[in-house]
Amino acid sequence: WNPLLAYLRNTMLADGTISPGDLNLFTVSDDPVAIAQVLSRTARSQFGLRDRVTRPRWWLFERAISSGNSGGAGTDR
Repeated sequence: WNPLLAYLRNTMLADGTISPGDLNLFTVSDDPVAIAQVLSRTARSQFGLRDRVTRPRWWLFERAISSGNSGGAGTDR
């Protein structure tokens, strides 16, 4: 990322192609988890997105999972 950041600062910013504030409009990271967190935080704060509660669909023959079932996998009751 260093060559790209150097180009943005030394060439584009120096030539007036971008403004100093433009360098704060993006996040650079090699960590995909960190980027996913930035995207999630931005989507929530700037665009009002939120997690959707998934509900069972009767036409798919889905049923709600009871929160009290601690029987583990494969224990249909």
